[in-house]
Parts: sequence; C-alpha cells; structure tokens
Amino acid sequence: MAGWRPDWAALQEAIGGDLLVPGLPGYEVLRKPALARFHDTRPQGIVLATAAADVAEAIRFAQRFGLRAIPRCGGHCFAGRSSNGDIIIDVTPMRSVSVTGGVATVGAGVRLGDLYDALAVHGRTIPAGCGPSVGIAGLTLGGGLGTLGRKYGLTCDQLLSAQVVLPDGRIVECDEHVEAELFWALRGAGGGNFGVVTSLVFATVPAPRRPASTWSGRLSTRPPS
Repeated sequence: MAGWRPDWAALQEAIGGDLLVPGLPGYEVLRKPALARFHDTRPQGIVLATAAADVAEAIRFAQRFGLRAIPRCGGHCFAGRSSNGDIIIDVTPMRSVSVTGGVATVGAGVRLGDLYDALAVHGRTIPAGCGPSVGIAGLTLGGGLGTLGRKYGLTCDQLLSAQVVLPDGRIVECDEHVEAELFWALRGAGGGNFGVVTSLVFATVPAPRRPASTWSGRLSTRPPS
C-alpha cells in the first residue's frame, strides 16, 4: 500500500493515545523538537504513544503506507534524527517510574529531571546527564555520559533489561540472557537503530549527599599598551 493516502482515522482508532495531524490543536507545539534549528520539521502525524502496543500499531501503519517512523522523547538529537520522519512516535506519555530493591523500572518517556526526583525519594540515582529535559531512552541508547560517570560508568552500564518494539511490530523483552544480542546493541552500540524502546530497567546507585561540579580554565589578559 506504499504510495496510498494514509488512513489516519484508522490509526487513531487502533491506538490508546492521541494522534495529531496538521490542523489539529497541539500539533504546532508538539511537532517542534527541543532544538530550535529543527523547528521547521512538519511530520504527517504525531502518535502520542501510551503503551508499547501503540508503538507497534504506529510502526505497522508506517510500513503499510510506506512512511518513515521516528521515535522521539526529549528531541535533543543534535543531528535531528528524532525529528525528521513522516510519523513521529512520541513516547513522552510513557513516563512511569517505580523503584523496588534498588532497581528502577522507567518508562521511555521519562526526562532526566523527573527521573532524578523520583529516585531521590529512595536515596538512589543513576549515572546520567545534567540536562533535565533530556529523555532517558535516547541518552541510554547512545551510551550516556554524566556527572557520576567517573565512578559508575555510562548510563547504559546500569541497564538491566528493556522492552523493545521491533521493526516488524513484535514486542520483546531483552536482557543479557534473553535476546542477548539485541540487549548488547541497546547498550550504546546503535543509538536506537534496532527498534523502539518503551521501558527500561536500571540498577541504581546511592545518591550523592553533596553533589558538586568543578570547572577549570585559563584566563589570559593583555598588558595595557
């Protein structure tokens, strides 16, 4: 059916979240990623996915009509890769965080600021970045540099398992024993090229009691002439 006009009404009926197309309220706001240089992007549709099943429906819909589907949370990719598709699969609505025994289960739509706040209640954290609006999924899939990295490593080093929607629409769970090669690839190897991650499970670390940052530099002055 590639080349046919997409049946957006059918997609809206198939998903639990909202679908925004040009002209609908909210589209003009949500079509713009965090980086202003990509604010001219105009996807044909934006799926606000509330569950992995919504993501799977959006992927199958895109394949049916020959459209390019791109996942997005924070939209901070400096190359614009989270902003240049025909369909944007926005996972922002999936932002639950639960902590049990030092292990955190995190929805792919969670931003770092909200994640830190949720973990701090339990005296825990993960080594991740310092930008509060950055999405946890994209950060992890790219490796994840952060302020605690010298002690605990990259964000992806703390990843224990993930739920992923594959390009054929299947929903799988992966860890170092199940779908092990996919799990290896998610830990910084591919930047999200192997599927759409909808949930992540992390090992947490003790939250620092007095976090501090230091900066070094060189100040040069010119003697008066």
